[in-house]
Parts: sequence; C-alpha cells; structure tokens
Amino acid sequence: MTTSEVPHGKAILASLPGDSSLGRVRIRGVWREPARSKIQGGTAFILELNDSSKDVLRVHTADPRFVLVDLETLPSSRLPGMTQYIGGAFVTIYGKQVMGDLLDSSSFTKYLGTAEVLARETQELLEIPQAAHAHDAALVVARAKVDCSVDLEFDIRSLEKAAEILTRVGLSGVPSEVHLGRLLAMWGSYFGESLIHDFGGQWHLDPRLGNVVLLPRSSLPPVKVNPYGVVEDMMRTGDRSRLRQWLAQIESARRSSDFRAVVVE
Repeated sequence: MTTSEVPHGKAILASLPGDSSLGRVRIRGVWREPARSKIQGGTAFILELNDSSKDVLRVHTADPRFVLVDLETLPSSRLPGMTQYIGGAFVTIYGKQVMGDLLDSSSFTKYLGTAEVLARETQELLEIPQAAHAHDAALVVARAKVDCSVDLEFDIRSLEKAAEILTRVGLSGVPSEVHLGRLLAMWGSYFGESLIHDFGGQWHLDPRLGNVVLLPRSSLPPVKVNPYGVVEDMMRTGDRSRLRQWLAQIESARRSSDFRAVVVE
C-alpha cells in the first residue's frame, strides 16, 4: 500500500467489455478506505457501491456492497478526488465471494475485469474506438492483395504470410518516421484483430503500455498483448522467427495461472 489518503467524493467506474464479466456498464459508489493491492507495492481502495450498482453486481459476487479497486502500480493521483489529480486511471476490479463486513483485500477473490475511472458522468472514454482498429486492419488486407498479391485473413494462420511481407519490404520505401508510425499502427491493428478473431478479447488503452489487446483467461486477469513491437522488429531486422517467438509467448501467457495480468510485448 503506497498511500493512506482516500479519494474524496463519489466514484464512477466504466467497465471495459471484453475484459469484464460485467459488460459495458458504469458502477458508482463512494470510496471507503485504503486496501492492500494484489501487486506488491501497489495501491488499492475499497469502494462501497450505491443501490443500482449493487443490483448490477448481485449476480456476479456474493457480497455486492463492496468491490476492491486496484490501481496496481499506478499512482493514486490518477484517481479523481486525490491530491494532485492527473487523470487516466485504468483499474482492476475484484468482488467478494463471501458475505460479511470484513474488508480485507484477501476476501476479494472474484476478478471482475478492468475499468476506467471517470471524473464526471459526461467524460469521454480514453479508449480508441474498436472500429478504428478494424478499419486499419481492413486496409492492410486490401493493400496486401493489391500491392503484394497476398490474400490475408483475420486469423493467426495468416500472420506467417503477413510476416513474409513485412520482412521482405522492411523499411525500404518508408519516407519518414511519420509514415513509419502510420504503417506500424495499421499492421499492429491487423495483428491485434487476428488475435481477437482466434482467441476473443478486446482492444484496451493501457496507461503504461499504450494500445494493447486483452486476451481472456477465464476467471484470471487477461493477457495484455502489444502487437506493434513485433511488427517493427520484423520490419527492421527482416527476421521472421520473431513472429514464432511472439506467438509462443502469447500461448505461454494464455496458459499461465499467474493471478496478475501477464504482458507480452
């Protein structure tokens, strides 16, 4: 626990579908007290929910009155109502599996997903719309057909063909870092959409990692996959084996029983 200060005022949490059994809902309540984070050295708080939010959680937890809101390694200043508030808080939510007034973090064992903490009801979410990634991925498929006569599908099997294009073309013909950034965004979207097609999941803007794909692990926190690094590595080095290493890391992470979110970059 890194702070004893409790946020002032009411809390609004917007859950992220694809990474939450709650779907896309907003839960509201008041901050109750500091708690022990699931991550060593992290920061967490107990949130006491209002009546409508209790109704939402009633089918998901044994005790819908409270949830554990875990910032993990984010500073508490990310939360509205904290001193030197700076915003941009994505948190992990855990529910209680037993009834009772004990609010020790060890009693919050039900993973409920990730949420963005909002300062006001009308605040827009920081996430990039899902349609933007799908649009960029579709452009990649179209250009691969026109420019390289390669038919790409939205699945992991096609990533080998995508890797062949990336390593063959490399950085040749890329006129500037601005254009390179755009290419990485488009190809990263294609790789991410292919993962989502085969494994399910959701795009998510992580405040530490940027845009990542969340791959579900049943009741455990999802795998966070950065699809951009592998694209740039292959373009710069011409080494297609980087793809196989990356996919092996993803498979290992999906099978992991680690209670923390596993990151693949």
